[in-house]
Amino acid sequence: MRRIAEFRDSPLFAEIDGAKLENHLINCSRKVFRKRETVFHPGEHKQFIYFIARGRLRVYVIHPDGHEFTVTVLEQGDVFSGHTRTFGKALEECEVVFLPIQSFRSLVLEMPSLSFRLAAVLGDSLKNTFNIIEKLAFKEVDERLSQFLLETAEQRGTQTAEGLTVDLGFNYQEIATLVGCSRQTVSAFFNGLQKQGIIEMYKKIVVIKDCKALSNKINKTTEN
Repeated sequence: MRRIAEFRDSPLFAEIDGAKLENHLINCSRKVFRKRETVFHPGEHKQFIYFIARGRLRVYVIHPDGHEFTVTVLEQGDVFSGHTRTFGKALEECEVVFLPIQSFRSLVLEMPSLSFRLAAVLGDSLKNTFNIIEKLAFKEVDERLSQFLLETAEQRGTQTAEGLTVDLGFNYQEIATLVGCSRQTVSAFFNGLQKQGIIEMYKKIVVIKDCKALSNKINKTTEN
């Protein structure tokens, strides 16, 4: 029943009857990956859908010059296809369920409403991809970092007496990989924000003291 609970907690499968879901999960396999371990290579598991049962993993592509560009970060309850030309690497220990595409197809045929929820999930993934392309093509590094910080705060932030407090969940090198810059640039960016009094840092915990000033850094190109 544990594996059923994992799927039922996902928005994609939440409304599916438990017995039907159990029937289609018989042929699933799962594997635990250590932090920084490669979960998949391009086209490695074309016959599977990945379901993230626990943890987080980064999906990225590698440019011919060796640079990595993050497509999305998958978290618990997310799904992804093995058909893509992407790599997947664990950001922390994670557990991935490999759902055969044939089983997934049968589930969709039996539950047509699932296709609409799947379209929404894919739409969010596509939107995120275009956002990343836009950031890399049109935004300066400081803007990309400011946007990363604000978006993370919006998703995970908690308002406290000190300010908007957020656990980034990433170290400087991981943030650099996510936004497409160097670790030194990330370090200089956060140090600069601290000197300006915009944030306070406590390891991976950031307290945003002035959200407006941070937001202005994102809008500077548009205003110019």
